[in-house]
Amino acid sequence: MMNKYIKKCLVCCGMMATMILASCELEQSDNGKLDGFWLLSSVDTLSTGHTADVSAEELTWSFQGRLLQLRKATLLYYKFPNYILRFESTSNSLTLSNPIYNDRDEGDPDVEDIEELRPFGINDFEEHFTIVTLTNSRLVLKNDRLQLKLRK
Repeated sequence: MMNKYIKKCLVCCGMMATMILASCELEQSDNGKLDGFWLLSSVDTLSTGHTADVSAEELTWSFQGRLLQLRKATLLYYKFPNYILRFESTSNSLTLSNPIYNDRDEGDPDVEDIEELRPFGINDFEEHFTIVTLTNSRLVLKNDRLQLKLRK
């Protein structure tokens, strides 16, 4: 009698474990080499040919899922706002849109002044880039105004 009870318990536990695992959906990213943390190292202004080395400013781009986080990676990072944008990517293009402040306490409000994103190389609320180079350690983006160089 006890043996039947143990078998029933084991079968029930097995079924519950299977149902729990089946109900969990693991999010898979198909961003490939784009995923991860990138440091903006230089910004080339195409109209003037001027290159600005911005690596000391510690401006980071972090891709995960369909979201991009922009922030200043410094010891005093909490004094600087960080931003979340949606992105779409293909093999040779990247589109950024819908910038918001990453501020749960305030309901993640929309960014209303594009000037705040200019240090990151973003000049429009919907920005389109061509992916010039994408390796495990190097990302080069280009649009009609700028060429951005990032490194992991």
